[in-house]
Amino acid sequence: HEAVLNKRMKQAETIIGSQAHREKEREIAEAAVTLYNQNDVKTVSPKVGETLLFIMPDEDTCNSIKFAVSRLVMEKTIPEIRTEYYIYKEAQKLDLECEKKLETADYILVGSKMSASVMKQPDHWQIAFPQQLCAYIKAQDICEKTAILSLALPYDAANYPDEQVYIAYGYQTMSREDAESGVITGKYGPNIPAVVGAALGAFSPKGKLPVKIGSMR
Repeated sequence: HEAVLNKRMKQAETIIGSQAHREKEREIAEAAVTLYNQNDVKTVSPKVGETLLFIMPDEDTCNSIKFAVSRLVMEKTIPEIRTEYYIYKEAQKLDLECEKKLETADYILVGSKMSASVMKQPDHWQIAFPQQLCAYIKAQDICEKTAILSLALPYDAANYPDEQVYIAYGYQTMSREDAESGVITGKYGPNIPAVVGAALGAFSPKGKLPVKIGSMR
């Protein structure tokens, strides 16, 4: 039995993480991405040298996004662009830094991360900050250059009626080292790179919501 188990383990090691495995993993993650608010769809389409601002809940998310953008540029799916980042972890309100980045950005992608532990806490920063941010974006009349990335549970999508919302359904991130090298050696989730690709027009999202969702307001 031990010999059979060892043989199967070695066989698994040749499959998991292989190029074919990564390609299938990417295919499945991209097929799951769902576009909420489908009326008058506008993709975020920065031109060469334009600035795309990512406003995200934590640094780990930014690692996956940097990996996604680098891969899309390498594949010539998007042009060479400038990227800026703002991390709002535990922020209670917009600050001057965020407002200045919004002012100079050509396009904006906002990450919304709702977990089961906070979904009934509307004042929690994970829920309150991105909604406050979107209210500011609406007041500045820049909704057309903004999209939302729903990164975890999809129930937050209904809270953004004025923006395109791309739903990822998964929140496993990756290490900074793997993101910078472009080589996956450790923990990695394909959902965040997939949802970034959809928002940037790499493919048209075809996923369907598995449940009905209503406003959390």
